Amino acid sequence: MAENQCRTSYRDSQSMLDAIKESQTTQKSLSSLARKHGVGYDALRRRVNGEVQPNAITGRVQGLQPGEEDALVLFALQMAGQGLGLTRAMLKARVMTLVAGRPHAFQEHGPSDKWIGQFLSRHLELAERLPEKLSTLRVKGSTVEIISRHFVQLGELIEEYQYPPSLIWNADETSGRINGKEDKIIAARGLLFPPLFGSATPK
Repeated sequence: MAENQCRTSYRDSQSMLDAIKESQTTQKSLSSLARKHGVGYDALRRRVNGEVQPNAITGRVQGLQPGEEDALVLFALQMAGQGLGLTRAMLKARVMTLVAGRPHAFQEHGPSDKWIGQFLSRHLELAERLPEKLSTLRVKGSTVEIISRHFVQLGELIEEYQYPPSLIWNADETSGRINGKEDKIIAARGLLFPPLFGSATPK
């Protein structure tokens, strides 16, 4: 049986709500209340401690919520479209920004590579690809209109998503990549070699 089929659902469970209410009015232990009301101890404890909402489906601390995951997909696509495709490490950093300030299931350094793989499997519009150096495309793409539109869109993204300093790049390409082995980046599926902002030669 699949893991998510083994977990008890407590959404709209009157037994769970009764157990939570009684925990607030008595000195009984949570383990005794869990047995009395027929609910899981860990599920009850996490609700009483405020780690999950009382009507959460299970007592397990969740990773990304659906709205947060949708925002992450949009963020990855927009960054890739600007020639700043996210590596796995950058995607993990973004995830930790999304869950900052609330309980979550991730480790200190962000989600595992297994989680990233499952995330990509859930969102087939994304794929990992080796990037093409943007320097080879500048002759065709570095027009005044394109560059102006880039900075307008970038400003809108920074204002909307409140990027942390770790994702703000210097305009003089100091943080741009140089020639050498490139990590795969996350981009729209179907692009074999998505463009990547970077320097043409090492400095």
